[in-house]
Amino acid sequence: MADLNIKMAVMVSKSELLNLYVQKCEESNEPRNLSLYKYLEEQAIQQEAERERAEQEDYTIEEGNHFDLMFRGNDKLNFSSRITDSNLYPLVGALVDHAILIQHIDLRFNLISDAGAIILGNLLKPAINLQTLYLQSNNIGEEGARKLGECLENHERLLYLNLNGNQIGTPGANALVQLLFTCPAIVELDIGNNYIDHYGIIAITTALNRARLALEVLNLENPRLNSIMQETAVHFGQMLSINQTLQKLSLKKFKLRCDGIYTISNHLMENSTLKVLDLSCNEISSDGAEYLSRYLKAQYCGLESLILGVNKIVDLGAKSIAQALAVNQSLIHIDLTRNSIGDEGLSRLAEALFHNQKLLSFKLYGNHFDQQSLKLFYRLFQTPRDNEWYPDFTTYYVDEQVQMAYIETEVPYDIYV
Repeated sequence: MADLNIKMAVMVSKSELLNLYVQKCEESNEPRNLSLYKYLEEQAIQQEAERERAEQEDYTIEEGNHFDLMFRGNDKLNFSSRITDSNLYPLVGALVDHAILIQHIDLRFNLISDAGAIILGNLLKPAINLQTLYLQSNNIGEEGARKLGECLENHERLLYLNLNGNQIGTPGANALVQLLFTCPAIVELDIGNNYIDHYGIIAITTALNRARLALEVLNLENPRLNSIMQETAVHFGQMLSINQTLQKLSLKKFKLRCDGIYTISNHLMENSTLKVLDLSCNEISSDGAEYLSRYLKAQYCGLESLILGVNKIVDLGAKSIAQALAVNQSLIHIDLTRNSIGDEGLSRLAEALFHNQKLLSFKLYGNHFDQQSLKLFYRLFQTPRDNEWYPDFTTYYVDEQVQMAYIETEVPYDIYV
């Protein structure tokens, strides 16, 4: 029966979807969202132009068996007409009969609240071929997250789910985490910046402990943690020693201190799959850097990207990291921006990089460079090596003094969460 539905739905043109949207707006007395109307109109025009080319050149159009809804509110053409809850009613009404065609929905940076999420749920439930749902930076709360969780149950093709920057709280997070069990294909879950408390973090790490999941990327940055204790580090540490699928983890803004890093780094010794770890914007000092350096020096360390920006490891911590970089054979990227590292610590890092042929990208801007370290980095950049460096600064001579300047560098590797 599903195959029959697909064949019938394929016959629906994007021009018909545009007309349906206009009709639903009139029926509901909802004014058209002009940017949304233009988006749907452009989709229809592109499809018609492709059909005409196909007829003229006698080839078959492979596209046409799916319809993606991609309307980002931060686009300069859309910002003044971001989608609201009331805008969703006619839109969902126009698309719901063809939901089986939808593979990707991207409605980031709009004005969707709980009421809008409930309306959107009516479209998501029959969208059994959905692979991507991006709702980052809307106004969705607990009730909306629960509804989304209900409507996405058993969507076996769902791969990517992003609700970063909403207000789903711990109850909403728990509802979405349950999808990891009913939607076994999910590889990426981003629910950072959502007011998730200690109990929500425990529920998430417990889920990752007890299930054989496909999840590879998890972003939980900036939870609402009121305790200065490091209980969450214990749960993440236990999870990392058990879970063998997670490849990227963001614990940014987790209020992690050195004792928490000690726990996590010890458990990382038992993990061979994690590739990217974001610990930026925490409260990590030199002791925490020492604990991480022990992990980086371990024989079976497989980490490829360590992001430690905006902590306070100072010179002593930089020296520990430098010792690790001299022997580590897995890292391709490290970020130590804004860590209160002085000239001595930066010099040790530069010296270590002369002996490291694996590392490709490093970020050190926002620390306290002076002539000793700048001269070493100048010489490092002039020294031939097999692979190109991708730093976040450049060095140059002016009046016999080495100066530095920040540069934007696009690293051609997958180094971020």
